[in-house]
Amino acid sequence: GALLGFRQSDRAGGIIQQAAMSSLLPKKIYVLDCGGQYCHLIASRLRKHEALSVIVPCDEPLATFADAGAIIVSGGPQSVFDPASMRVDPGLWQLPVPILGICYGCQMMCRDLGGSVEEASVGEYGPATLAAQGAGGLLEGAGGTTVWMSHRDRVVRLPDGFKTLGSTDHCPHAAVACEAGGKRLYGFQFHPEVTHSQKGEKMLGAFVDLAGLRGSWRMDDFVAQQIASIKEKCSGGRN
Repeated sequence: GALLGFRQSDRAGGIIQQAAMSSLLPKKIYVLDCGGQYCHLIASRLRKHEALSVIVPCDEPLATFADAGAIIVSGGPQSVFDPASMRVDPGLWQLPVPILGICYGCQMMCRDLGGSVEEASVGEYGPATLAAQGAGGLLEGAGGTTVWMSHRDRVVRLPDGFKTLGSTDHCPHAAVACEAGGKRLYGFQFHPEVTHSQKGEKMLGAFVDLAGLRGSWRMDDFVAQQIASIKEKCSGGRN
């Protein structure tokens, strides 16, 4: 296990180093699609904070994330107990960029890293009140506010190095984080991207800030870059 983790980390570090040398575009926030209905909404919310977001399938190979500045693993109708469920490459969690797992993405992250998930006797669907533990971070100002839940499975034991940031009446680990050993792994078992989560957009903005990507991209810049790229490709074969 330790050796496998080292190899995954080594491979992940090489992928990010490759990006630093080759990418001319701003770092991207990759949104991994796990089949949920809000994937495009997550990407749209991130762009409001002037960060370049790109949606890809959740089983995308690690090499795709060479130019990643951060990653969000979205929710979905999957269960970690179903062998046929969509899965990410476990090496994803070793990438040296901030990663946020939302709902199913959070459950998958915690289970992959040694935590425990169970099918709760009472699912959470609809509004719930978030009790924040501590101040600041991704949940700054969110304590006592409403968040939107839509899950049956829940994390019941955290992986080593993780801590609880927030809870609800039926979800003891509604928001979690691991910042040990230089990691920046975060998980929400609620949906910050929907308007029903009162401070959800602020939470996503705090994640963009944590990655240092706020203001790194604007639509006008993106259009200009794409035009320049097309011109370069079109003239590349000319003598």
